[in-house]
Amino acid sequence: MQERISLDEGVLENLRGVVERDAAKVTHLQTEVRQLKADVKKKNDKISDLEKEVEEDRALWESASQDILSKSTAIREEYRRALASFGAEPSPFPEDSEGGASGLLDWLQSEFEDLGQILTSVSDNTAVVACESVLAILAHEDCPELERIGARDYVFPEPSDLVEDIAKIQAVKKSFLRKFWKVSGREIVREAAQQRLEAAKRAREAAKDIVEEGLHPEDVGGCSGASPPKDSVDGETQV
Repeated sequence: MQERISLDEGVLENLRGVVERDAAKVTHLQTEVRQLKADVKKKNDKISDLEKEVEEDRALWESASQDILSKSTAIREEYRRALASFGAEPSPFPEDSEGGASGLLDWLQSEFEDLGQILTSVSDNTAVVACESVLAILAHEDCPELERIGARDYVFPEPSDLVEDIAKIQAVKKSFLRKFWKVSGREIVREAAQQRLEAAKRAREAAKDIVEEGLHPEDVGGCSGASPPKDSVDGETQV
């Protein structure tokens, strides 16, 4: 009997140890669960904050995009007017573009890529008009040196050789700019630019008519020059 009691007490002691260990494990697991719940709450709060920031950024972008698009027509019109004063015009804007504000910016970027060439052309044509005007004034005054300067064998001096001469003609230059260029010269340049623009439009319309008739521009005499006239500095004003 004593042995049985001792055995039962041993079993109970073992069970007590198991229960205590399991209780400790449960307590530890409960602590981990509470910590995990706290971590999950922090992450959920962070996600909520990020979602709020994303929504605010999206609303800001949509507002900015809408503002850009609302001014799109005015932007393109001002740009068209600016180019028209140079005798050029922008490429067609894709009205059905789904790019929104991004589509407008892409279009402007492609336009600015050609702007340098346009400005170079404007500079060249302005120089041609100014040169023609000065030479015409000298011809009007029967300048005897024009024929010699225009001769095939005439060698123009280097810019470095003209430093002293440029200093001497400053008064004449100022008089020319004040009395002729500001009065008439700029208008001549604007008129030439307008004529180039109109010529380009006529050429484009002619090419369009040819395509609609099922012909190719090269099949029709005189239509191979349907592209806008090229500017040059070969001594003639391009109009």
